[in-house]
Amino acid sequence: VTDRGTKDAFLRVLSPDGAVMSTSTETFLYNNQPTLYTSKESFEYENKEMSLCLFWKKGSAYIKGHYTIEIYIEGNMVGSTSIVLK
Repeated sequence: VTDRGTKDAFLRVLSPDGAVMSTSTETFLYNNQPTLYTSKESFEYENKEMSLCLFWKKGSAYIKGHYTIEIYIEGNMVGSTSIVLK
């Protein structure tokens, strides 16, 4: 559980070759290491369940393959999934 207030959610999209898809060199700390991210969204947390959507427009076509999507808040991975584009 965390305190109320402004939080940052970090989205990481990893391409089939394992590289973080990003148009920036900005990072956040994960396991005390600077970690590249794809997109960041700030939100207000009120100590209750909520929904949050993060969007990222790549700007070019995706290649076929397995992509991994990770979400981090306050230095913790809070969700992950993967998709396969055919």
